[in-house]
Amino acid sequence: MQFWKLGWTHRNRKLLDLDPSNQVLAVGETNAHLDVLVTRGIRTSSAPDGVVDYAVPREG
Repeated sequence: MQFWKLGWTHRNRKLLDLDPSNQVLAVGETNAHLDVLVTRGIRTSSAPDGVVDYAVPREG
């Protein structure tokens, strides 16, 4: 499994360095981008334990 480190701003600030309002915006925008990737078939998503997991689709 491969994980990527996500910078939350163009200055790569940590999520906890943002004020609460901008934390909500950053997470929401990231989620929206991931949902677009799922819609386009570039990623898949599943939520077996209530936590959404995004992955590269398996070739088959």
